Amino acid sequence: MESKQINHKLCWYEKYGDDFRGKCNLEGITLSELQTLFDQPSEDPMIYCYPVLSHHTTDLQKFVRHKIKLNLFDYFIESQIQ
Repeated sequence: MESKQINHKLCWYEKYGDDFRGKCNLEGITLSELQTLFDQPSEDPMIYCYPVLSHHTTDLQKFVRHKIKLNLFDYFIESQIQ
């Protein structure tokens, strides 16, 4: 049986209207770091959708090239299984 890899991405949507606006890879962050940042247990592979709140942005910004603008967009950590 082949092992599946989970890739986590930062995705953002219009604050008013919910239209998808973009996504980017999380570069250099480990699953363990994501679990800690989003207060998830170590056995959670984080395959669901996790809203990015203001207290997440400083730590999360280190791992994305896109400038997080919570005043303009709603952000989520989403996963893609390959």
